Order: sequence, then C-alpha cells, then structure tokens
Amino acid sequence: MRRERINNSIEKLKSLQGREFLKQQPDSRQEKADILEMTVHFLMQQQKQQQREQQSYNSVCSASASEGYGRCVQEAVIFLSQCGVQTPSQRRLLSHFLTMQPSMEKSTSVLLICSSVCNISSN
Repeated sequence: MRRERINNSIEKLKSLQGREFLKQQPDSRQEKADILEMTVHFLMQQQKQQQREQQSYNSVCSASASEGYGRCVQEAVIFLSQCGVQTPSQRRLLSHFLTMQPSMEKSTSVLLICSSVCNISSN
C-alpha cells in the first residue's frame, strides 16, 4: 500500500512536469529517480526565481519608502520655515529635520532658507 502511494505520487509529479520530461529525454522511459531529480531541480529553479523577484520587489519598495520619507521631511522643513521659527524647540525640531533630510544636496535652497531662519549655525 505504501509503495502504491509512492508510485501514484511519482506519476502525478511526472504528469505535472510532462513538458519538462519530454524536453530532457523524449524517447526514453523515465525512471522514478529521474522524475524525482527533475522535480527537485524544477522546484529549486522556481524558488530561486521567486527569491529574485522578491528581492527586486523589496528594493523597489525600499526606494519608494525612502523617497516618500525624504519628501515628508522636506515638506516639514518647508512648513516650519514658512511659519517663522520662534522658540528653541521649533529650532531644534527644524534642525533635526534638516539633519534627517536625505536629499540635502538637491534642496540647498530649502537648507539656506531654514538655516537663516533658525540660526542653526549658532546652535
């Protein structure tokens, strides 16, 4: 009964991998070990492809998150600059945002405006 279950499962694997088996050995009879080896090989390839796709997806998401975070910090800096920083806590907050801003090179105008408003150089 156990052997019958194994044989049925191997036949199912063979039918699921039909095209792959025909590509490898079109005219020969497939041994059980061949079927198992080819199935393992196929599954490993699928797993590698999924990992590559996941890594690609993660890098895109990470870049989007960083970009969104940078825009948020930049908007906060612009908002605080336009409000007129008056208290020490406002200066500290703006100064903190400026140090956290990932794209300071791209927004030097915002940096100049904020540094003059905050007198960051004196803190």
